[in-house]
Amino acid sequence: MSKVTYKIHVTGHVQGVGYRDFVRCNARELDVSGWVRNEADRSVSALLQADEEAVLEQLVGRLRQGPPGSRVDQLLVEVMPDPDAYTGFRVVHSS
Repeated sequence: MSKVTYKIHVTGHVQGVGYRDFVRCNARELDVSGWVRNEADRSVSALLQADEEAVLEQLVGRLRQGPPGSRVDQLLVEVMPDPDAYTGFRVVHSS
């Protein structure tokens, strides 16, 4: 079975409120692989990978809500073709 991969970009009040940890915890709960990181423009980006698109849609629904204290203004989803395979989920430090 081929993996489904989403790249997401989230804007709003999503840094300094535990958003990356929220993504990581929910991804691990749903058995989603990939990574999440803060961006210099105060947004958050993530790469999410699962065996089923429905699982990714469930995670994206949670991420649109965010943790307490956050405010998601926009969440953009891009489906990634022919992705590399990821194992586990991690927080990546900004570059």
